[in-house]
Amino acid sequence: MRSELLLILLLAGCPDEKPAEPAPRRFDGVKKSDRAEKASTVFCEKSFAAGEKKFVSPPEQPVPGDAGVAGKEGWRWINFWASWCGPCLEEMPMLKRWKQTFDQDGVQLSFELWSIDEDREEFVKALAEKDQFPAGRIYWLRGAADLPGLMESLGIERDTAIPVHALVDPKGDLRCVRVGAVGSNDYGTIKSIIGS
Repeated sequence: MRSELLLILLLAGCPDEKPAEPAPRRFDGVKKSDRAEKASTVFCEKSFAAGEKKFVSPPEQPVPGDAGVAGKEGWRWINFWASWCGPCLEEMPMLKRWKQTFDQDGVQLSFELWSIDEDREEFVKALAEKDQFPAGRIYWLRGAADLPGLMESLGIERDTAIPVHALVDPKGDLRCVRVGAVGSNDYGTIKSIIGS
């Protein structure tokens, strides 16, 4: 009786029809763009398709002294930071090394460091340490009142904490917004986003 019941259950669960399409091979579903898209969704709080959202630079105030050279072509990495932000300053030496590695790999990427400092003295003090920053242009946000609108323009909450990173493609389209510090294991992910 038990074996008959088992046979009935097995026959009920196995249809006689064959699948309409052959089963996919192991690597058929994996493409470079799929990996880049998956990396983007995991790494970025907000991801945008090409042409979906332009990056608009926020209002700025003059930066004392030489602030570096703005990138002319390729991808742009926009970093919103402040002199009082521990994680912001901790990641700067790593970002500097990454910039050098991107350059060695032939990846056109320029850094823009946007300070949200309100205290001029602290900002100028941070600039004195700018040899730890990645080569790029340093900007200074006009004022704290501009910050909530800036965060909204990036597609994130008005009261988001820094650091905030944005990747902008060569056409000026915002492609990825990352909230929080980046870690040493994020280099490959960023490279795959830029290469997509």
